[in-house]
Amino acid sequence: MSDPEVQSVETQSAGLSQLQRVVNTFTAPSKTFEDIKRGHKSWWLPFVLMAVVGYILFAAVSMKIGMQQVVDNQIHLNPAQEEKLAQASPEQRALSAKISFYVTEGVFIANPALVLAIVALGSLA
Repeated sequence: MSDPEVQSVETQSAGLSQLQRVVNTFTAPSKTFEDIKRGHKSWWLPFVLMAVVGYILFAAVSMKIGMQQVVDNQIHLNPAQEEKLAQASPEQRALSAKISFYVTEGVFIANPALVLAIVALGSLA
């Protein structure tokens, strides 16, 4: 028969699976944090889940609200930008609206890559 201490050490070193860590984040966070402290720092499944949820939200916003409405809301939330656009010529307003639309949509689409880049830069510090 094997020693119970050896079994306990083997169980601890195996760590949680990726799915267990994601589920335990919500049901038993202390287990997940303990697993991370033991050195099991895999990040790919949470990242993939975040990207999938982000794209689902992007699709919902695009279909239900529309990207142009999102851009308009952003402009209305910034009084300085709204005033600047009110004083611009119609051509400048049209160009600014087009640029704002593409930038907003691009940020939504590129969000996973942006998150990876920001985290990579943060890990360098």
